[in-house]
Amino acid sequence: MSSYQSDVAMYGIIPIVILVLIMVLYAVFDENKSASKLVLSLMHSIIPIIGFSFAIVFCDSTSFSNYEPESTIFTSIMALTLVFSILSFFIYKGPKFIHGLLFVVIGCSLYLTLIGGMAISHDWM
Repeated sequence: MSSYQSDVAMYGIIPIVILVLIMVLYAVFDENKSASKLVLSLMHSIIPIIGFSFAIVFCDSTSFSNYEPESTIFTSIMALTLVFSILSFFIYKGPKFIHGLLFVVIGCSLYLTLIGGMAISHDWM
């Protein structure tokens, strides 16, 4: 792992911890007995972590002027977060206050999208 990759990973550590905590809360309060429905309701937190990991792995293989296939794949992965957030709203059976955490998930996902996009394009603000 290069120093650039470790620097990028450090920017994303707090949102990833928050997403993992939200996954634990969803799993604890879930009233579904089906494991597949539980996994579907947790995908809104799993996908941003996968997408940010993709950005960390591939940020060394891109440059400021050449980042095209990686940025398209990364953006597509992170867009799935919104889809699964809406889907988990309908799949999750449990206390309704847990649904308020979806706003935190979307905020963390937007932050990870921003940091991952800047890492892949090498265009930091």
